[in-house]
Amino acid sequence: MSVSREKSPRIDEHFLRLVRGSVRLSEVALRYMQIRRRGSEFVGLSPFKPEKTPSFTINDDRRFYHCFASGQHGDVIDLVRHFEGLDFIGAVRFLCDLTGLEMPGRDERDGPKMSPELKRTLEAQRAERQAEFERAEKEHEKQQAKDRVARMEAARQSWRGARPGAGTLVETYLASRNIDLAALQAIYGHPVPPSLRFHPQVWHSRGHTGPAMIAVLQDAKGDFTGVHRTWLAPDGMGKAAISTPKKCLGSMSGSSIRLSAVGGRCFLAEGIENTLFVMGALAGTGKQRGLVDGAVFGLCGVSLGNIAGAGLPWKRGRAGSWLGGDGEQKGRFISLEYDPDRPGLDLPAGVRELVLLCDADGKDFAHDRMLMDRAARKFRRTVTDVRLAWPVFGQDFNDMAVEG
Repeated sequence: MSVSREKSPRIDEHFLRLVRGSVRLSEVALRYMQIRRRGSEFVGLSPFKPEKTPSFTINDDRRFYHCFASGQHGDVIDLVRHFEGLDFIGAVRFLCDLTGLEMPGRDERDGPKMSPELKRTLEAQRAERQAEFERAEKEHEKQQAKDRVARMEAARQSWRGARPGAGTLVETYLASRNIDLAALQAIYGHPVPPSLRFHPQVWHSRGHTGPAMIAVLQDAKGDFTGVHRTWLAPDGMGKAAISTPKKCLGSMSGSSIRLSAVGGRCFLAEGIENTLFVMGALAGTGKQRGLVDGAVFGLCGVSLGNIAGAGLPWKRGRAGSWLGGDGEQKGRFISLEYDPDRPGLDLPAGVRELVLLCDADGKDFAHDRMLMDRAARKFRRTVTDVRLAWPVFGQDFNDMAVEG
């Protein structure tokens, strides 16, 4: 915590938990500052340091705030201490008066309780800010809903405006990645999966417009959820020379790219190229013959976070050991327990065997390894045989072929 605490012996930890849980941190913050919702959190300008871009975040579920501008971190008691200029006991007393809790061991030496007039004034100010906040929230939600509809329609138009990838720069690009297109043709009936199309002119937010490989995103039921775009070089011999040549449009969470018909044995990787390379290698050597209809089910999960799903929050055990994890930032602990409310990618029905094709070329191998371990735990809910396959350290499977 950013604020040191000297607790009165009259206030035990149980009562402090009651105080912290008696009011939402965001409601207290609204008394002093402007905040707005962003996903599951609230954000606002730092109360600790001047800034133009909001970096102060509040998480009501976990009952803490964090200021990225100043590094300050704390709970509702710390926030009251900062804004009211109180010590720890004074902040607890303030919150007790605000919420109607009876502070244990309180006597005249603790000073008078908050006057009814002051309490009514504070409540009126809070109600005014709350009403303003709720109006802004409703407008924000309406705009978000409109944006989602617009993005989905743009994704559908992009998919409808693209043509099959065979014989286009998409085929050129995949061949440049050493993917055995002839073997894919022999086993699957096409060198380029129907889920991959080509569009000659796709706009990029970086101001670039050029050819792109368009992949359709689908949920576990097979419904359309968006598209994944890979911008290509003019000759197709690689990706376009822009900082982010791969982007999704629509809803990626829980979605995937199906690179063959759904089958019992599934190979799942983060990238399209990695999945197709392994499918082509298996087809070329004949190792997959005799499996499900002579072919494997190739699936691209788009991102590691989508494959693994969200992690459960960290919890401190009685002996001080970590039991779980929160946050997926690089360099932090990663939970091996997935959050069933935010599972990410879900497999189509019928998968009996799953091979997770891992990448070993990330900046933080330990971080990525733990996410893949979490993914394996998640998929073992419904799939009996789940295995992880790792390439040479520092590469993915497709890199090994391209770089030799």
